[in-house]
Amino acid sequence: MDWAKMLKTSVDLDRQIREKHNLQESIDERIENCYLALDTELSEVANTSEWFKVWKTHAGKHDEGLTVDETVLNEVGDVMDFFLLLAYLNQWNHLIVIEEHEIDAYQNDSRKMNLTKTFLNIKKMLFGAYSYNRSTDYQHAWHLFIKFCLNGLKFTPKQMEEAFFNKNTINYKRQENNY
Repeated sequence: MDWAKMLKTSVDLDRQIREKHNLQESIDERIENCYLALDTELSEVANTSEWFKVWKTHAGKHDEGLTVDETVLNEVGDVMDFFLLLAYLNQWNHLIVIEEHEIDAYQNDSRKMNLTKTFLNIKKMLFGAYSYNRSTDYQHAWHLFIKFCLNGLKFTPKQMEEAFFNKNTINYKRQENNY
């Protein structure tokens, strides 16, 4: 995945939104809002995929005209966007790079992933990153999210990267339509 290009894309969208709406929050407010947006988008991944709703025969929600996987990938794109923006706001850009060999290892790990535990651990690490400004917690959450998508949700790196850029295009169009 082209982490530098993805980071630039995320920052550019944020900059465009901030300029268009003349947003003047402090850096601390921006970081807080970014954590909240990230937490919300993570929850949308869970809510859309519905892996935890063991009582349902047909788990997964989808937007009109999309499959469940396409809808979940849209949410994954949003999560990635806020993870990247958070790295930028905290000056943790160096922490977003995940090497190909790590991605391969995440994707090919043969152990069965407990999606609920993994999801809750991502959130726990993000709360640690926020509460204590711990970059290591952020980095672990980021890596675990990528592994969650690759190994747990069974998406490919290409699907995730495409979802990120596709969602970015949608977000620009939304801004043009006063979203």
